[in-house]
Amino acid sequence: MNSRKNDNGMEIAIDVRTPRLFLRAMKEEDAKDVLEILSDKEAAELGGVSPISSLDEALDFIRNYIPIGHLVSIVKEGEKEEV
Repeated sequence: MNSRKNDNGMEIAIDVRTPRLFLRAMKEEDAKDVLEILSDKEAAELGGVSPISSLDEALDFIRNYIPIGHLVSIVKEGEKEEV
């Protein structure tokens, strides 16, 4: 994924589009999906994190755990569903 630095020198993820997919940085609006995935013990362990059990923990994960540009949401182009 491409990135650039803002005026403060912080890395900012840049969205990437292909004819079939749209890759973008994780957003707070993804918290419900993050909770669904990371509340599964096996999925969390595969991701190298501890399982979570609340929406607040999902928001904390998005805000604090993920280095900018290192985890993306994959959206099928032309659909609202994310995978």
